[in-house]
Parts: sequence; C-alpha cells; structure tokens
Amino acid sequence: MTEDKFEWKEGNIITALLLICIGITVYVFCQYIESFSDYAISIYAGFIGMFFALTLNNVMDKIRMRDRRKKLLVDIHGELVSNSDRLVGRGYILKTTVWDSGVSANLIELLDSDDLAKLSTLYHYFATSVYEAKICRQVGEDFASLPSDSSERAVTKQRWEKLSTLLRERESQIKTMIDDLLKEDFWLKLGLKQDEV
Repeated sequence: MTEDKFEWKEGNIITALLLICIGITVYVFCQYIESFSDYAISIYAGFIGMFFALTLNNVMDKIRMRDRRKKLLVDIHGELVSNSDRLVGRGYILKTTVWDSGVSANLIELLDSDDLAKLSTLYHYFATSVYEAKICRQVGEDFASLPSDSSERAVTKQRWEKLSTLLRERESQIKTMIDDLLKEDFWLKLGLKQDEV
C-alpha cells in the first residue's frame, strides 16, 4: 500500500464529476433566468466546496493511515529488538503483544505485502518457539518432580536435554532471522536502527 501517493477513489471521481455537471447545468439554466443567476453562482460554489472537502478528507485519511503505519512499525521494531535480546538459549517466552494487537485491530493491512510476509513468517516462528519452550519447561518440571530413584527419571532427563538442545537451535535461528529483518531498508525509512528500541 502506498500511503505517500494521493490516490483517487472511484467514489470521489464520480462525486466530483456529478458535482461539476450539476453545477454547470444550474449555471447554464440560470443564465437564461436572470433572477436566479446569483443563486446559481452560490450553488455552484457550494458544489465546488463539497468537492474540495471530499478531496481534503481523502488526503487526511492517507496522512492518518501513514502515521498509523509508522507507529505500528515502530512498535513492532521495539518488540523485535526486545525479543532478540531475550533469545539467549534460556527458553524465554517471546513477546507477540504488538503483533497480536495489530492482527486483532486489523492494522496489519496498513503494511506493504512484502513487509507483511516477512513479519508474519517471523511471528509464526515466534509462536513455534513459544510452544516448544512450554513443552520443554513441562518436561523439565516433570523431570524435577520425579524421585531420584525412579526408572523414568533417566528417560525424562534425556528427553528434556534433547528438547533443550532443539529449543536453543530454534532460538538461534530466530535470532538470526530477527537480526536480518532489522537490517531491512523499511526500518531505515522510519529513522530506526537495529539497536534502537
């Protein structure tokens, strides 16, 4: 979506043409009836004013959309930096609050399709990592709750260590993905750098 360019909506074009045609018709009709010519100019001016009001409203909508997009991207950037700092191989739960809010409020439609694809792929990995971290924690809790002489303890410990290794690999992969995404050009357009929150 390109918010920086002014785009005519089909409804605005039709409204503008209709207002112009009505204004011209009233003006021509009133030229033949002298007593209405003053009113015709007033009516025509009113139609022109409505046209400019609709156009101004469209421009203001574009400006608001651009500002909302920028705020969303700044907030997502902060969330990505925060998550990158959390990926230290300890199985921390990654934050997805801003992304989830953007999805719920349908704000992600403000993003360009390429940016949206990159971010949604990354947040899918976040969800997978969160799921794996919860499983790993549950197995760790199961291991801790077993008596030391239990036959299941060795099997549970082995499973926990395997899940922990896989989780650390996943976290390393996600950290690389975040760092690569934070180097993308669209953050620089917002005036953000990789190390800024």
